[in-house]
Amino acid sequence: MTFNVAEGATITPHEVQTGADGNAGATVTSLKAGTYAVTAEVNGKGTSKNTTFVADKDSAGIADGDLAVGDNNAVADGKSTDSVTAKVTDANGNPVSGVEVSFLAGNDATVVTETVTTGADGMAATTLTSMTAGTSTVTAKVGDSEQKVDVNFVADSDTAEITDGNLSVGTGATANGKDINAITAKVTDANGNPLANQTVTFNVGGRGNHHTHMRCKQGGW
Repeated sequence: MTFNVAEGATITPHEVQTGADGNAGATVTSLKAGTYAVTAEVNGKGTSKNTTFVADKDSAGIADGDLAVGDNNAVADGKSTDSVTAKVTDANGNPVSGVEVSFLAGNDATVVTETVTTGADGMAATTLTSMTAGTSTVTAKVGDSEQKVDVNFVADSDTAEITDGNLSVGTGATANGKDINAITAKVTDANGNPLANQTVTFNVGGRGNHHTHMRCKQGGW
């Protein structure tokens, strides 16, 4: 009797002599999860049935490069979201379903769903919000396996403001047209994140009224 199996699996032995009971046996192995057709043939006549291999959950993990950033550079308003997706595979690269992935984030970012179960494709995705502009490092964990990736949040220019505590005005200079009282303004969004490249208009009251426009440097000053 001759045994054959579809590509991607291995059958051993390939040819077998039947015993006194007419039975002949073989075994099938594979490194790739999936369904394979096995054919048994004798005297030019054959029949087929399927055999299935599943991914190895015991070796499930997140390989290097399998934690990816989706949406990025969301506004740091506590509502807009960045997103990340983790792919969980076994030691042979097969996607593993039904595995819990834990997500953590730094720099005061909030993970909307901290634990996500992988689907049939081995994927688990989540979103993040923040009220702190800057880079947040996201960690995805499966058992002892973990990967990290950075997402970014940007300050909200739509809420640009100068609060009382962020305006500094010097005083006491001699009124000789040369000595100065320095003025410094820091521009932030509603959550206190510094905003760069904002135009600030300075006005002075009293005799010799004057105003000028300035554009903030990096960091909001």
